[in-house]
Parts: sequence; C-alpha cells; structure tokens
Amino acid sequence: MIFPNRTTCLNLENQSISYKELLFLSPNVKYLSFDKCAIKKENGSILQLEELLQIFHKLIHFTYKPILSTPTITAKTFKELLKIPHFTKIHYFYMWCIPDNFDIESFYDYMKKNKSTVIRFYFDNGISAAYKARIETIIDEIIATQNHDFKVPYIYFEGLVEEKHQKLRLRFHGI
Repeated sequence: MIFPNRTTCLNLENQSISYKELLFLSPNVKYLSFDKCAIKKENGSILQLEELLQIFHKLIHFTYKPILSTPTITAKTFKELLKIPHFTKIHYFYMWCIPDNFDIESFYDYMKKNKSTVIRFYFDNGISAAYKARIETIIDEIIATQNHDFKVPYIYFEGLVEEKHQKLRLRFHGI
C-alpha cells in the first residue's frame, strides 16, 4: 500500500510488538496498516482491535488483517469502536477476516447513518451459513435502495452470488 507521507504512516506486517512500542510510534500516525501483527500488553494478553484504535487519535486511513489464530475481534468490538471519539473521523476503514461473532447488527445501524467513512469489510471464509444469510440480507437491502443517504460499504464473503457482488460494487462506487 502506498501512503502519501511516510512521516504519518505506519505499515506493519507479520510483526509482534509491545503495547509500549506501539504507543511510541502512534502520536502522528494518520495512515495505519496492520497485516497479521500481534500487539502484546504488559500482562501478555493480546491488544483487541478497539484498544488499538483508541491510541491513534489522528487516524484517517485504517487497514486491518488480523492473525486468524489470535482473535482480536469480539462480539463487543463494533460497539466499543463507536465509543471512541475519533472513530467517526476515519475516512477509510478496511477489515479482512471478520469472524461471525462480529456484531453485524450494530454495524448495520451505524452504516445507515454513516456519511463519511469508506468501509470495506471482507468476512472470514469460516463464517456460518446463518451469518452469511444475514449479511446477504443487508446486501440485498443496499442494492434495493435507489437513493442512499449513507456511504455504501463494500461487503464481501466467500459464496456471495456474483451478480449481487457486482451490484454492490457498483453502488459502492456510486454508479
């Protein structure tokens, strides 16, 4: 990924770093990319996604690809993200490998009000059929809506019907 100004960018891939190291790096970061990284707190536990975003106050672009064996997304993650004052100031929010414990209903409520953040969500290949069905219902509603008064998210999961995928992609791009 190419970022406009290296002094405000942090791109970590396949790293294990401490919370203290991350705090040291965080003050001016606007563009943040985490790809299969583990951040460990002093007690040895893994930093959760919402805890990660709390420390990046100037963030405008966020890409997150978790380590699948290290769960950092829980049922409370999205509600906790909404409590972070600067979360709504993020312009680009991309997440991969989202598990089916992610609170899709809280996201859906937020999505219908979101007017500024570009969202791309790629769900984990192991999500349940019931969870896929709920995501597909949300996608159907987005496709069926002619005039969106919200920023249309890009949502993908393995098994999404290609026709729906293409229609959603067109809505996402404003076409």
